[in-house]
Amino acid sequence: MLLPVMAVLAAVVLASLPSAAVATNYTVGDEKGWNPKVDYTSWVKKHRPFYTGDWLLFEYQNGRSDVVQVDEVGYDNCDKESAISSHSKGAS
Repeated sequence: MLLPVMAVLAAVVLASLPSAAVATNYTVGDEKGWNPKVDYTSWVKKHRPFYTGDWLLFEYQNGRSDVVQVDEVGYDNCDKESAISSHSKGAS
């Protein structure tokens, strides 16, 4: 009698666990890409939550924009001189 009860209990516990997350690739701005005409606040609300392992792809016109990764101090001071990384070839 105890074995069937334990099996049912184990099945219930396993069913209640969240399923394994699969990383998702997001193109920031969707089909418009990295563009001044995109409302990124709305874009984030549409796609969140983001999880560890998700990728954000920045697509932009080569020669017109770039993407620079900075730390918090660089962000707060709008300073890209000590950038962690910089991308300017159209997709990052």
